[in-house]
Amino acid sequence: MKRKSIAVGIIVMIGMVVSLSIYGITKSNTLGNITYSCKQQTSSISDFTFEGERGDNLKFSFSSNVENGSLDIMLCGSDGNTVYELDRAKELVTWFTLEKADTYTLVAEYSNFVGNFKIKITT
Repeated sequence: MKRKSIAVGIIVMIGMVVSLSIYGITKSNTLGNITYSCKQQTSSISDFTFEGERGDNLKFSFSSNVENGSLDIMLCGSDGNTVYELDRAKELVTWFTLEKADTYTLVAEYSNFVGNFKIKITT
């Protein structure tokens, strides 16, 4: 009887360790986000910067309602060069894997823009 209780206790503990490990691996980490809305034509740039490591798998979640003007969203490295550009869409979820460790900036550039958009990057 005592062995059975010990075995059950060990199985429960192993289950908890495995569950916590899976949670730690799959938990997303928000690197940054931009939410913007305007009712009059505006031209500007919104951005945020984050540190990325080689092999980081980034998830971009994007939605927009462009009533007028243009909206371009790109990921740039510390040298200012674009490493990834998001497609234009009303809604988009896409992934990108970083090729090197660097300081990255997500840039949302809008011109004569009327509408709203929201973008979030997680790992």
